[in-house]
Amino acid sequence: AMELNEMFLQKGFKVTGKDPINGMGNYINLKNGRQYHIDPKNIGRYRESNHVDVSRPKDIMETLIKKDLGI
Repeated sequence: AMELNEMFLQKGFKVTGKDPINGMGNYINLKNGRQYHIDPKNIGRYRESNHVDVSRPKDIMETLIKKDLGI
């Protein structure tokens, strides 16, 4: 998560929430409006493997399909 945090900050993403590294916040790309949420396996109701959720603005959301890249 620390490596992802560094990458998001270097790219100039806006940080929201109190602790986005540990799944309590987001990184927002101000150029395209996409939000990235680090989702660690020990946080939340469902115990999934570590991954990053991507939320797209509503206007392009309707034309895209969710993909699981299986990292």
